[in-house]
This record gives sequence, structure tokens and C-alpha cells, in this order.
Amino acid sequence: MEYIVLSAMGEDRIGLVEELTERIGRCNCNIEDSRMALLGDEFSIIMLLAGERDQLDALKGIADELETDLKLSVRLRDTRPPVHQKGQSYLLETVSPDSRGLVHQLTSVLKKFDVNIEDFVTEVTPAPWTGTPMFHMRGTIVVPPAADMRELREALFRLEGEKELDIFLKPR
Repeated sequence: MEYIVLSAMGEDRIGLVEELTERIGRCNCNIEDSRMALLGDEFSIIMLLAGERDQLDALKGIADELETDLKLSVRLRDTRPPVHQKGQSYLLETVSPDSRGLVHQLTSVLKKFDVNIEDFVTEVTPAPWTGTPMFHMRGTIVVPPAADMRELREALFRLEGEKELDIFLKPR
């Protein structure tokens, strides 16, 4: 089994995912993991596809067709099988009034402790009564065995105080 990552982006429209997955199925490739999101008026897709080399090559061979017929910007890239990091997996969530730089500041803390981000989603939504833009982040992180959890929690607590964040961290 071999793997390829497909990333695609184009103007949002009904049926786009159905049309793309139909073409992937025609090449006998299997969708093992995917993320899709509407960002502005653009629909973004990223997929991990598995198959035999000839199946993946067949998909690469229709990349121009996907771009033309589906009106997508498409990129296909060979990759290795998924590797699961050693360590403890945690759910990390934050909520706060939105301000610039929050993702960078949070990921800077994680980097200092060699924490791996496996999944990360952010969005800004209006608060229920006030309409204040609220930043929400949810992700899965893996803390390596050598990391000092007490120090990591203290660093996150300091960031909470500096940026008016509510940070929730719990083992998965």
C-alpha cells in the first residue's frame, strides 16, 4: 500500500465533494483521512489517499481533468504511511475574545515543549448576546514522554492570563 495527499481548493458549490470522490473511486483509491472546510467562499479539501502505485498514478494522471472539470486547484503529493508520535494524546481547547497572534502565541508554547499538533481547527464566531468576535480553537496534541507536564501547564496558564484565554487540556 502506498499513500498520496490530495489538496484542493475552489469556489464552493453543492456536489463538489461528490464529484471529487467519484473520480477518486474510479481510480480505486481509498480515502483514509480527510478534512474539508468552507473558508470564505472557497471550499478547501485535504485527503490522505491509499492505493497501489498504479492506482495513485492513475489519479495523478487525471489531475488536470480535476482542475478543469471541477474548477479546483489540485495538488497531489506522495507521502509515507501515517506515523503516530510517542507520548500522551490530549484534547486542547481554547475560547477567548479574538485578537491577532493567538494561534502563533499558543503554538509557540507548544513548540517549546516539543508538542506535536495532530489536528487543529480554529474559528471566530460572534458571542451570543454581545456579538463580540470570539476565538475558538480545538485540537489534538501529543506531549512527548520527556516533556514536563507541570511546566507545560504553567506556561499555558501564563498565556491564559496574558491573553484572556480559557484553555482546556485533558487526556484522550
